[in-house]
Amino acid sequence: MIKKGEIQMRKLIPILGVLALMLLSVVSAYPTYLDIAIAETVNQNTTFAEDFDLVEQTKYCDIIGTINVTNPNETLTVSDILLNFTETGAMQTNFTYLSGRTGAQQGNSTPGEEWFLHIPELAAGESSVWTYNISCSTAPPPVNISTSYATTVSGVDKKVLAGKNFTITQFAQNDLTSGAISNVNITIEALAVVWNASDPNAYDIFNLTYLLAEGDAANVTQKNDTYWEWIVGGGTIPYAGEFNISYVVKAPASVPSSNTYLAIRERSQYSIPILASNLTLQKIDAIADIEFSLEKTIIRPATNVNDTNVTWQVDTNLSVPYNIGFNLTFVSLWVTHNLSPLATDTPFGALGRNYTPNSIINQSVGWATKGSSYEFNYTDGSNGQSPPPIVWVRPYFSLFGGNQILSSNVTQSGADFYMKYIYVVNGYWLEVDKNITSQGAGQYDINVTVRNIGNAWTPSGLTVTVYDFIPAEFSPFAWNPLANANQTVEGPGFNGTAFQWDLGVHGPYNASLGPPGSGNDTWSATYSVNGTGQYKASELYIVGLDPRQVEGAGSHEGITIIAGMSSSTKEFLYIFGVVALVVLNIVNFIMTRNIHQRLSK
Repeated sequence: MIKKGEIQMRKLIPILGVLALMLLSVVSAYPTYLDIAIAETVNQNTTFAEDFDLVEQTKYCDIIGTINVTNPNETLTVSDILLNFTETGAMQTNFTYLSGRTGAQQGNSTPGEEWFLHIPELAAGESSVWTYNISCSTAPPPVNISTSYATTVSGVDKKVLAGKNFTITQFAQNDLTSGAISNVNITIEALAVVWNASDPNAYDIFNLTYLLAEGDAANVTQKNDTYWEWIVGGGTIPYAGEFNISYVVKAPASVPSSNTYLAIRERSQYSIPILASNLTLQKIDAIADIEFSLEKTIIRPATNVNDTNVTWQVDTNLSVPYNIGFNLTFVSLWVTHNLSPLATDTPFGALGRNYTPNSIINQSVGWATKGSSYEFNYTDGSNGQSPPPIVWVRPYFSLFGGNQILSSNVTQSGADFYMKYIYVVNGYWLEVDKNITSQGAGQYDINVTVRNIGNAWTPSGLTVTVYDFIPAEFSPFAWNPLANANQTVEGPGFNGTAFQWDLGVHGPYNASLGPPGSGNDTWSATYSVNGTGQYKASELYIVGLDPRQVEGAGSHEGITIIAGMSSSTKEFLYIFGVVALVVLNIVNFIMTRNIHQRLSK
């Protein structure tokens, strides 16, 4: 059985639903009176391998924020606009006025505290624009680019021979603390090397040769051999996501000299619907015109002609003359004995009453104190000794949200560049290979080979010199050819004999070694050693080379050390492991100089 109360409630439900829809339609029908757009633009320039090492350097990075507060309404003025911001920890500067109506930052300006921006008023169609700066160290850019190189020369990824290929592997990672990055587009542009600006033909260019079919390659559009577009992840990098591509670049066949050149310029474009700084617009207060009246009436007059004390009744009415809605939170009535609103110390004490409507008022719905009028005793104003009360009213109201106040956040790329450099060798490039083969019972066959893998002859009239070092625990024999000189070396870490070969010079350029295909690009020497006592085969891994004026590279950057240790059965001897061999190769460069100094005495 359905009870009577339940029947009444069921009847009320459709009515409440209609009222809710009516209220929703009223709210949604309001025009927009404030549009607050906050945008942060990332500008940065990052280089890779600019100083020969394969490292990134941030040349500059800044995030510039813009706050644009607009009144898009065609007729109404919005006043007393107060924006309350939290999450200000990344702020590097205060809010700075840029254009439009002026205002002021109020209160605290310490990063991490609440910040307030006040704009006195915006007439119809007016704006107020402010800027601020964010530190990239506290709010890193959303897209993190990283790069690695691989060249065709074993163990050398810092340099490429002119006219040869090298491979770039590139990653794009979402560095946000939450959320996805959308509209991600990275343009890849191969650049030219110009060595005479006045000669239009004095240049050569890096070429985007081909894209490897791996990673995110399906989202790369190859416009031509100098310009590609990478729509990373199809345009979106999810939170903590990462995509990569690998592609081959051909170095210019001709450059002015062996040097580091800017090869690839990339520009990142993206947007996210949040602020990189995490700056948060916590609250928006604003007002516009309302109408209100105050009615003051004596409701109980004096009981005799000599008595001037009466009872007053005060009512106020608030209405909205425009299609706008306010949240009315508080109304205060108070009495003073003179024209100062602070003079509340009347002969009858502090008089006043506060109301807390917490209701919406608009063009259709107002608010009044009728039914809860304020009544108080005071003199009737019949003479100078019995003045009437001065009654004040102050409503506290603010434009409420919905469609009336719009706000949007975006972080977008500005001039966000990533510049890739590489050292291009234009000339000879010497590579030394020392191979040690075990023949058993402490005997090793050793081959030292020097190759010119570059594109030019070594310097004319200068002799390339090769050095080798044999520890005292080994006895050499079967030399081919014999060394030109030797020197006993005794010192910390090295005890033995250093040997020197002068490669001599040959025609047609009176040089030691020519480029591949010249018929004179390789030199080698062989010998054998027997180990005695507590010998260490790993100490044979020392070889040196004086490259004789490697242009732009110095005495070690222009050579490559390759050390292979194997036995006649093709089984590798793992002595100290691969890491130890890498360390020994670094020592080789030091030994090149030390041996050269000793043999030159």
